[in-house]
Amino acid sequence: MYQPRRIAEAASPEVDGAAAFVVPARRAARSRSDILRTRVAPTAVSVALLAASGAFALNLRAADETASAVPAPVREADTLSRDAARELVSTEETTDEASAAVEEAPAEPVATEGDAAFVAGQWAAAFGAPAGTKFIQSDTVVRVQANGDSESLGSVKEGDKISVTDKVEGNFRQVAFNGKVGWVLDARLGDKAPAKPEPKPAPKAKASTKTSTASESDSSAAYTGSTSYSGKTVLGLKPKAMVVYNAVTARWSFQAIGGYRATNNRSNHGSGGAIDFMTYSDSAKGWAVARYLAANAGAFDVDHIIFEQKIWTPYKPYWRPMADRGSITANHYDHVHVSVNL
Repeated sequence: MYQPRRIAEAASPEVDGAAAFVVPARRAARSRSDILRTRVAPTAVSVALLAASGAFALNLRAADETASAVPAPVREADTLSRDAARELVSTEETTDEASAAVEEAPAEPVATEGDAAFVAGQWAAAFGAPAGTKFIQSDTVVRVQANGDSESLGSVKEGDKISVTDKVEGNFRQVAFNGKVGWVLDARLGDKAPAKPEPKPAPKAKASTKTSTASESDSSAAYTGSTSYSGKTVLGLKPKAMVVYNAVTARWSFQAIGGYRATNNRSNHGSGGAIDFMTYSDSAKGWAVARYLAANAGAFDVDHIIFEQKIWTPYKPYWRPMADRGSITANHYDHVHVSVNL
């Protein structure tokens, strides 16, 4: 069996009388590997473990610091940016609310107190500013829009006062009308009320020189005279019309009386069967004559009676209005007209 120690010891020379111990090369090699294995390697492992532990601890610490990190100081620029962002969000929210309010708001404002609210300036800014009141110079229509073809809100009469604004479009001015806003022709508005024309005086009847033989107010008195006539006729009247003429003139006096005249209408003037008793401005006298004739229509064989633009007939024995014929005389305001059946 191999025994290196003994061989080495046997082979080792003595140095200065002592035996010199010489380690063989293989033994030296084994000693280095043993040193690496027993000292260096464990040290390296320990260092590696320490490094790994340190790294793990650092990671844990970083995580804890992140979880409980204290925010960095805020710079002025950052503050302005955040304030601007908040303002922008607030503005957007306000805009959305305003838009919703506009959508829910009524399309046309309505005054709560008519023209007073309008003059007080309670209308929306979309309308003109109140500019006082003006007078309507002639009858006119209030339009929804500033043009003559627009829908009508109603009409105002000459002399009426109306509240206006300073807003003018074309020939129209904005006005307040029945709690709404409308438009009227600016030319129909004025600062003063229009002057009213003085009424024309009615023609005065001349004093009659003939004395009445009966009360002029007794229009209901029954006629008891003859219903036929054979004597002299006047005014071109036929005998049947002369019965009426004599009966009426016996009760009232007249400045003028009309009889026959050439005509083609159904009044019988052209046939001598119609009479015009001129009462002029004496309306009471005219109605007394008219009612007397109506009350005795059977005795006089009356076809129709007309006075003050009203007509009476036996088949419709009540007074009813007639169409306007354009003048006082044509509308029978100054005379009573009676026509008999011939």
